[in-house]
Amino acid sequence: MKVTKWVEFSQEVEISLGVEDLHGLLAESLVSDRQETLREVLHGMNAVLSFLRAVGDDQIAAMLPVHRQLVATVLAEQIVRFQKQEPAGDAAAATAAPNKEAQNG
Repeated sequence: MKVTKWVEFSQEVEISLGVEDLHGLLAESLVSDRQETLREVLHGMNAVLSFLRAVGDDQIAAMLPVHRQLVATVLAEQIVRFQKQEPAGDAAAATAAPNKEAQNG
């Protein structure tokens, strides 16, 4: 992956980031001591999902079956995690099913 970044001396440079670089950056972010904001979490998830979408079918086909199964298993586990989570705070109240007493008035 190539990224174009402006540096302080106003010179445009191009850097190449490999999968190992991205893995290192993500791992560093995950083990940092600072509390991630929801915005930062969503930004990181967007980067990961963009990367997954960019993986070509030819690259997937070149993987060994065990690699494809590992990826599929991990993604399936994450699907379950995201589907079972309840909204927090006011969002939970806004999306909760009304109770029957309130409906009957």
